[in-house]
Amino acid sequence: MKRLRKWMFVLGILMICLLGVGILHSIVVESKEINRDMTNEHLEDVYLNSDIDELDPSSLYPLPVDTNEYKNSFSYYELVIALNETNQINYISTKNKDVQTSQGISVGDHKDKIVKQYGANYHDEINDDNHLYISYQDRQAEIRFWLDDDRVYLIELIKL
Repeated sequence: MKRLRKWMFVLGILMICLLGVGILHSIVVESKEINRDMTNEHLEDVYLNSDIDELDPSSLYPLPVDTNEYKNSFSYYELVIALNETNQINYISTKNKDVQTSQGISVGDHKDKIVKQYGANYHDEINDDNHLYISYQDRQAEIRFWLDDDRVYLIELIKL
């Protein structure tokens, strides 16, 4: 009987910990989601949710599936774009310094310029490969600025 009580106690503590982690996660995710309106965000003249038919077909080059996590992706001028099942753009990225966001940020810019243009309410994260990015997000989209020595080397615009 004492063993059963011990196990019930341990299970109760474990459940409380898991519940706390879940609540903390939802708070972090919620605070990350509301830091910017992404409605008009774009890279050059390419917007999320645009149809592929709006792009110049002679400049679309399919990319191999194993080069990124998106299965239906293309090189388009200085961008990489990916499409969803209905051929709408759900991912755009660039490593080219001549491509700008809606706020004038491009590869090579300093983190301070990003914060000046987009604001200090950003989320920062280090991925599994130990690379840092800062991001701004609403409920529909996220823009990520990948940094090396506080300089942008990759910009990603992702539909959520």
